[in-house]
Amino acid sequence: MSNERFVHDMAEAALTALGAVAPAAAGSAIGAWLRKGLSFKERTLHFAAGIVVSWYATIAVGVIFSVHPFVAQGIGFTLGYLALDALPVIRERAIALLGDAFDRAREWIRIKRIGE
Repeated sequence: MSNERFVHDMAEAALTALGAVAPAAAGSAIGAWLRKGLSFKERTLHFAAGIVVSWYATIAVGVIFSVHPFVAQGIGFTLGYLALDALPVIRERAIALLGDAFDRAREWIRIKRIGE
């Protein structure tokens, strides 16, 4: 493979990746920009989390609901925008669910041992 072909292929791959991440980055950037009082570190975290959530949400929406890629990107954009705002609620519900699951498992094991 020649150097010219390699550079061309790398540039094409970079543009494809940039085009795929652009809606996620846009939603995440708007979400970080609209939130007032965030430090640079918090804005960077919001931006990165929004991109990751939006990327995977876009893929999941496209696969599960078989929608047009533009619609999936629109939903991914919205989820990237809302990603960090939803994190505390998701975290609290996950903690409650895991705590309840351990209690239920303990009760199930107790019932199986006693034979009730």
